[in-house]
Amino acid sequence: MKKQILKTAYVVVFMLAFAVFGVMTLFKSDEAIGNEEKTDLGESTYLTFASDFDEYFGKAFGFRNQLVDINNRLKYNLFGQSGEPSVIAGKDGWLFYESALHDYIGENVMSESDAAAVAGVIKQMSDYAKECGTKLVFVCAPNKMEIYGQYMPYYYRENTDDGNYELVMKALESTDVSYVDLKSILRSEAEQSEVVLYHKEDSHWNNMGAAIAYKAVMDEAGIDTADYSRMKYTIENNFSGDLYGMLFPEGGHKDEQIIFDMEEDFYYTSNFRSYDDMLIDTANDTADGSVLVFRDSFGNALYKFFANEFGTAEFSRAVPYDLTGIGDYDLVVVEIVERNLENLLTMEPVMP
Repeated sequence: MKKQILKTAYVVVFMLAFAVFGVMTLFKSDEAIGNEEKTDLGESTYLTFASDFDEYFGKAFGFRNQLVDINNRLKYNLFGQSGEPSVIAGKDGWLFYESALHDYIGENVMSESDAAAVAGVIKQMSDYAKECGTKLVFVCAPNKMEIYGQYMPYYYRENTDDGNYELVMKALESTDVSYVDLKSILRSEAEQSEVVLYHKEDSHWNNMGAAIAYKAVMDEAGIDTADYSRMKYTIENNFSGDLYGMLFPEGGHKDEQIIFDMEEDFYYTSNFRSYDDMLIDTANDTADGSVLVFRDSFGNALYKFFANEFGTAEFSRAVPYDLTGIGDYDLVVVEIVERNLENLLTMEPVMP
């Protein structure tokens, strides 16, 4: 009975808010939320204007972000549910990215032949690197829910059978590819340490998780390096979580971040604007060697460790991977998140 009253009150409050803000639509237009892109009505034709305007208005009507924020907060605080399809509300304030769910519950997983094909693409790159006189190391960043599944909602049951990650790792075992089984490493670290390795309100690892991943890659490459994960650190609430921003577009809460007590000796030789730059080039006059890192958004917390340890470093988000000229580097690293492993089936690397 009490739950029914809460649901009724929720509907009434939301409808009243919608009516009030709807009247004010003409006076304010909101920005798109998260990764949304607004429709450009200037490119519409007389045939597409009606549908384009409907899509445009649905994303830009006045106070939309506030309404979305209010709706999601009511659902989250009253029922512990997410009002954003792309975000899963977990336990104890943990948020998860819905796009990684198929691996976790074992739905739409690659076949063994497709996993072998992915391993074949990785071996192609590794073989070409050897021909060019350099070493390539492959590393897959585990989905957050694979490391902290205990915070997932009870109605999502983890499938213990092989997912895409396990199938690809198994296929790589029979090759001479240098790769890192990072899921096993991070799971072990998460079980033994009280330090959290992933952000609670973001889909990525934090600086500690990235530092552990960096050391594992360098160990596989046979390169002696500093172990940043063992350095002194502080915890600061200064990180804007992507999942939190998708769920609460008007919120200003900051997630925790690990801040290592380390000196950054590198400097940028490219026109650096943000961590999401398609290409980042760095140099370090106190270090030797060179590295090329093909990375995705998980590389945002990863690249500084490489930049600090190599004389020159290049970090590329371009796909497909362009291996032209990799012989100029002492080490090549390919990093991709678990939920995107299947993309390697259609991302044939560029090789002369």
